[in-house]
Amino acid sequence: VKVFVMPAVRVVAPRRVRRGVAFAIGVGIRPASAASSVSLEAYVPALKRWHSLGRAHVAGGRARLLVSVDAGVTKLRISLGPHEITGTGFSSVDGKPFTIVGS
Repeated sequence: VKVFVMPAVRVVAPRRVRRGVAFAIGVGIRPASAASSVSLEAYVPALKRWHSLGRAHVAGGRARLLVSVDAGVTKLRISLGPHEITGTGFSSVDGKPFTIVGS
């Protein structure tokens, strides 16, 4: 029987930002050896799908992404796909979506 464990994903991000200004999103992965990189995705309501905004390398279980958003509400999430998982026995996972308001 094969058992797979989903890594825990923790996100630290501001709730409100100025539109067009780059800000940092911090990501924590536990266990630290579970992934080599993380992807940041934004939801596009017109297409009804998630679009990749960028990737960041994981070092010591932490990653930092710089991103900017337009005015309005943007729904984001962190994703660990099968190509980003490095440890054996871990499965891919999509983090809980969070919103950022650009003004």
